[in-house]
Amino acid sequence: MKRIMWMIILTLLCLGLSGCAKQGDDLSSQMSETESTKESQNQQEESSTTEESTETEIEEVDFTTLIEDMFSNRDSKSDYNSKDAIVIQLKQDKIEASDKSVRIEGTTIYLTEEETYIISGSLEDGRIVVQAEENAKLQLIFNGVDIHSENSAALALIEGDKVFITLAEGSRNRISGGATIEEVEESKWDGAIYSKIDLTFNGSLTISGGFIYVANPVAGDTSVLDSDKDPVITGGTFISTGSTTMMAQTFSEESTQGVIACTVGNQSAGTRVVVKDSEGKEVIAYDVEYACVLVIISSPDLIKGAEYTMTIGNASGTISAY
Repeated sequence: MKRIMWMIILTLLCLGLSGCAKQGDDLSSQMSETESTKESQNQQEESSTTEESTETEIEEVDFTTLIEDMFSNRDSKSDYNSKDAIVIQLKQDKIEASDKSVRIEGTTIYLTEEETYIISGSLEDGRIVVQAEENAKLQLIFNGVDIHSENSAALALIEGDKVFITLAEGSRNRISGGATIEEVEESKWDGAIYSKIDLTFNGSLTISGGFIYVANPVAGDTSVLDSDKDPVITGGTFISTGSTTMMAQTFSEESTQGVIACTVGNQSAGTRVVVKDSEGKEVIAYDVEYACVLVIISSPDLIKGAEYTMTIGNASGTISAY
């Protein structure tokens, strides 16, 4: 599948940034899920047979402000112990690691243990894949990382509980993808960053382009988007779903493109999400991968301040992009 070049620039402004508290104006909107079924009987003039039909209606719902703003202590910490960390050096077409638990296959790194990893250097065409135990929490320290993957996500978070990405002081880090997506391990890892588990950025996060998809599984203290300082998006597409409104964080109003963030009731896996503009034109549409109660969407096609209609399952309502 053809895609434009993705680029994500992650820049740490400083250590000791303020915690993840959000102002009320930055918080998500909430809607409730409703469903109604209408049965009608059609009498045939020349027959005594009664025919019943069931029609599913789209129920109009209201969006209200989401006020939850709760984070675990570790989410707001950017410190780490370098003495106990595993060091990984990226050397264009070669990778070196200080511990044998890091599995290296060509230019692909597989991280399977709950450890702290300090990563630096560049890969011309490679990726980092996290495939750890269900309860494992991994910390990745990016210290001048530049990873490009030509045909899949450069950072794929597939299995585990949570990944903390800490951006080393003064470092500039870049994650990018190519123009085509191919199957990797019987799955397509779309986006420069593809995550099926909880992801926290410790540092300052700016997304300036590309495509990022985060499908948050149903698990304990999960969150779609965590960053020391409210993240900013200035380009690209970000699509995510969350299994809880606890610790809900979304993009800052300093972002230059529209953002929609709202609770959507209890939605099952496979439910269709459709966002349309005031003229009825479809802007974004996708199917949620896991059961969810929260969605965060941003795209260059979403205009700040414009009103949109969002339909998810049998619930539909209007919401303004901020």
